[in-house]
Amino acid sequence: MTCRPSPCVDTPATLDSGPNLTPGNSGVPEVLPADRLTTPVRAASASLTSQRCEGPTRRSTPPASLGAVGESLCVATFNIRNGLAFDGWQSWPFRRRRTLAAIAGLRADVVGLQEAHGFQRRWLAKRLALSVVGIGRSGHLRNESCPILFRGALTLRSSSTRWISHTPERPGSRLGGEGHPRVFTVAELEWNGRTVVMANSHFSARSDDRRRQAAQQVAEWLTLDRPTVLMGDFNAPASDPIFAVLLSGGLRLVPPDPAGGTFHRFRGTADGAAIDHILVSRHWEVATCSIVGPPMASRRASDHWPVRAELSLADG
Repeated sequence: MTCRPSPCVDTPATLDSGPNLTPGNSGVPEVLPADRLTTPVRAASASLTSQRCEGPTRRSTPPASLGAVGESLCVATFNIRNGLAFDGWQSWPFRRRRTLAAIAGLRADVVGLQEAHGFQRRWLAKRLALSVVGIGRSGHLRNESCPILFRGALTLRSSSTRWISHTPERPGSRLGGEGHPRVFTVAELEWNGRTVVMANSHFSARSDDRRRQAAQQVAEWLTLDRPTVLMGDFNAPASDPIFAVLLSGGLRLVPPDPAGGTFHRFRGTADGAAIDHILVSRHWEVATCSIVGPPMASRRASDHWPVRAELSLADG
């Protein structure tokens, strides 16, 4: 499978059945109907919070942009902007169809989202016919999370969430001074007879030190004994010292070609900060990596551009 993006149609936004903008206050994960669940997953380690996988509903039809699993694996990271933010005409109810078109246009097998609330991830997953794993900041599915979406051709082996803090197994925990809990989501997927590890996170936007601590924790959590991909919004350019921490553990940064900014604040420009990245373990060969910016995606899909990479397993 060759990972070529489909053009994203800038369809006018509609106001049909907008999301419930009231976040839930329950600390208990929602129970989804049986036809929306796949096989229960196991925890990857005792200190991780195991999860069930949200699957597409029976009404969902796989979009034409998603083909059979092939020799290459297409992965993407995309900060879709918190759906509770008041961004005027860029608020979620007005742009969600553009976000849907942008994700479908990536033609990705695995997508790591950041700033995704429960109503956003459910709305997107149902229409994309993708399965979703990941728990929100407070330990349930309703609030902001870093979910991992994947196609049905991949099989979920396990998924789990840690909180970037001194007590990573405790839902809602955070580093001192951090305004919000920061989560780290990992999924073990079977692909072409191999188990591959997909990880997704969103680092602090306000503190170099907290980003450094997050990088140290993530580097410790990823054993890299299997093919691994780390993606996310790191709130830092590739030159930041946090990447020296991550690379020292055995990861390598995949630079997009051409280089450019990924955070555009809904302006649709390519000269913003390059803070969204994909890193891979030694097991992977990289065919392509690109920032999917204009004209491939609507500037109003999010305040970030997605980053997409096409990977294959190296021999041996």
